[in-house]
Amino acid sequence: MRRWPDGGFQDNTTRMTHFLASVRSRAEAELVLAAGADIVDLKEPERGALGAVAPGVIRECLAAIGGRTPVSATVGDVPMRPETVAGAVAATADLGVDIVKLGIMPGGDPWGCLEALRELKLRASLVLVCFADALPDVDPVEARAKSGARGVMLDTMGKDNRSLLDHMPLSLIARFLDRARDAALQTGVAGSLRTAHVEPLLELRPDVIGFRGALCERGVRGGKLDPKACAEIAALIAGYRPVTEARFEARTTSAMCSICLARRETGGRTEDPGSGGRPERQMEQRLGHVSTASGTDGPLDRIFVHNYVLEVEIGVHHNEKGVTQRVRFSVDIDVQPNPKDLDDDINRTLDYDYVINGIKTIISGGHINLVETLAEEVAQHCIAHPRAERVEVVIEKLDKDPGAVGVQIVRRKQEG
Repeated sequence: MRRWPDGGFQDNTTRMTHFLASVRSRAEAELVLAAGADIVDLKEPERGALGAVAPGVIRECLAAIGGRTPVSATVGDVPMRPETVAGAVAATADLGVDIVKLGIMPGGDPWGCLEALRELKLRASLVLVCFADALPDVDPVEARAKSGARGVMLDTMGKDNRSLLDHMPLSLIARFLDRARDAALQTGVAGSLRTAHVEPLLELRPDVIGFRGALCERGVRGGKLDPKACAEIAALIAGYRPVTEARFEARTTSAMCSICLARRETGGRTEDPGSGGRPERQMEQRLGHVSTASGTDGPLDRIFVHNYVLEVEIGVHHNEKGVTQRVRFSVDIDVQPNPKDLDDDINRTLDYDYVINGIKTIISGGHINLVETLAEEVAQHCIAHPRAERVEVVIEKLDKDPGAVGVQIVRRKQEG
């Protein structure tokens, strides 16, 4: 498995999301490794949202893990003072961890801190943690430019049994992750998550999903780890398949229109997202709107075709010439909403068949060497539609031993 400094996790598994387990000791690190954790995260739950463990414990855990998997460590709930933050991040990185996690705390000088971090030239990857219940006025794109961070995570500051999804709806979590991916950042989610949260969050395809409380006896964050709970979470993530695809052989296609943030239900009534003053509206403003070539600054609808499997002639190797192999397509297209103009007429929409028929036309042109070439052609076909503003294409070769391999790209109208 490769580390975030090398551009992201990539191993021989078929899943896209990795299991991060927060631990406070060498014994807990060994336990979560045995359960199947992909990342060991060193954190002291009794010292706050991102409480730091002692340097000696970090060294001990690193020695025990011995490079078997990436190790992250938090720097503690430090105030946003540039010298304090830079010192804490540098000291943690110098211990030899792969990833240093810094929470963007309320108050202080977050932008000054981000600028100070860029001067450190860290060997470890820097991951910024934004708290859904105390969102900073920091945009992932700007944070990357200021700090040189390689990743961002959503978490919760308060540990009162309210989860990330209690503070932020899935639509806003998706927007946050999209913004981060657009900036070439690795993404993660955490925050009092339980087993019931795994499937809906995995549908959003974060790079990392983190747990602590759900791994403990009786779900108590500061309690002892429960080996069965750890194994259950690991199995859920490792064995996850999108709800629209139970078996590859079925070659099912999921095509659905998701109206995200165009309207939301609150107390049985529909609210216009343009109304201000509400906590969710403030979150939307802080996360920013998706920029479009037409200058639109507002909610977009999303059309998607997920887990569409076709036989394709693709590959550069000799044994891939003259034969077909299974390729899975997942395409998400953000489009301008026009609910008043639809008049229940399919000709006024971006029809799912536009995507599916475009894919079929592309692969009918003969052998394609690179998955990247195929992804680009699909993206350009989709973004050419007048209503399309942004497209995300994921293409996976399913028969490449030992598991699926592929590429994920994002294109916007101005790039098309």
